[in-house]
Amino acid sequence: MGLDIELHPVYQDVVRKCAALDFGPALSAAQFPSALWRELAKCTMLDFPPANKSSPNTAPADKTLDPALPGPWHTLAVVGYGLTRLSRNLGLTTSWLGQQLVLYFLARHSLSGLAAACSADVRSGQGLCAIAISEPGVGAHPKHLSTTATAQGSDFLINGRKSFITHGPYADWFMVLAITHRVGERKHYSTFLLPRATPGLSLTPQPEIVGLHPIGHANMSLSNCRVPHSSLIGAPGDGFGAIANPLRSLEDALMLCPLAGAVQTQIDLLRDSQTPWDAHGTGAAICLADCAAKLGIMAADQLDRQSPSADLTTLIIGARTLIARAQELLSEAWQDCPQAMAIGRDIQLLLSIGGKATASRVSALAR
Repeated sequence: MGLDIELHPVYQDVVRKCAALDFGPALSAAQFPSALWRELAKCTMLDFPPANKSSPNTAPADKTLDPALPGPWHTLAVVGYGLTRLSRNLGLTTSWLGQQLVLYFLARHSLSGLAAACSADVRSGQGLCAIAISEPGVGAHPKHLSTTATAQGSDFLINGRKSFITHGPYADWFMVLAITHRVGERKHYSTFLLPRATPGLSLTPQPEIVGLHPIGHANMSLSNCRVPHSSLIGAPGDGFGAIANPLRSLEDALMLCPLAGAVQTQIDLLRDSQTPWDAHGTGAAICLADCAAKLGIMAADQLDRQSPSADLTTLIIGARTLIARAQELLSEAWQDCPQAMAIGRDIQLLLSIGGKATASRVSALAR
C-alpha cells in the first residue's frame, strides 16, 4: 500500500520498517498491545523527531534540527497519517501522538530527575505517561478545576480527583495539573510528574468508552500525595498556559492528517471487501480526505514556522468539516463493512472531542 502524502526519505525508512509489523493480532486483543508498542520503539517511532541524533531529547520547537529535513511538527502529522494507514487503527495513532506530545513537553520544560526517567521509559516503549487534567463533572475548564497542590516545606501535598485519563489503566507516569496558588478569584495551576506508585494515588477503571481501541481510561484519586519540588514540570503557576492549553491545540492540529488517513483507510477497506459503493460519492470522499490532509500539513507547517501558540482555527475547522462531510458520503456504503464502520465511529468520537470549544471558535469568527 502506498501512502498518499509525500514523505521525506529519512522518514520513509521508518514507515517502511513499521509496514513490516503485524498489527492485526496485537490490536484485536482486549488489552493494550505492549509487545507491539515496543516493536514501534525499535522502529524509532517513539523517538521523534529523529533528525538530530546528537541530541535525542531535542524538543520539536528547537530550531537546531537539520534544516534539510522537514519540520518536526510536519513530520509528526505526516507519519501519523502513515501509521493510521498501516495499522488501520485510529486509536493506536492517537496513543502514539499523545506520547510524542508528552516527550515534547518534558523536553521543553524539564529533562532532569523524574522527567528524564519518564522520557527514557516512553522513548524505549517500556512505559507510558498519561496526562491528568479533566475532573469529574467539570471537564477541563480551568474555572472549575479544584485539585490542589499545597506547598509544605520542600514538598507539595496534592489532593483532588481526575477523570477520563487516557492510558490511565496501564500508564506508568502521570502529568497532573493542580492549583498551587490563587490571586483573588484567579487560579494558578502547576504541572507535576508522578510515578504510578506514588503513595496516595489510586486509580479506578472508567466505564468503557466505545471506540478508539486500544486506548483505555481511568479515574484518579489523589489523597495527600506527597511529591518533591523536583516533580514540577515547568514554572510554578504556569501549568495551564504552558502545557494544558497548547496540548489541546496541538492535538487538534496534528490529528488532522491521521483523521484524513482514517477516511482513506475506510475507502481501502470498502474496496477490499468488494462492498457495493457509489462511485461519485466515494470519489468525492477521496477528494475531501485529500484536501483535509493538505490542510493538516499546512497546520503542522505553521506550527513549525511559528510556535504551538499559532492560531490554526480556520485550518482545524476547515479540515474537520471536510472529514465530517466525507463520513456522510461513505456512511451508507460501510453498513456491510464492520471494520470501516468501526473506523467511522472512531472518527466521529475524535471529531466530537472539544466540540464546544470548536463551536465557540466559529462563533468568535462570526462576531
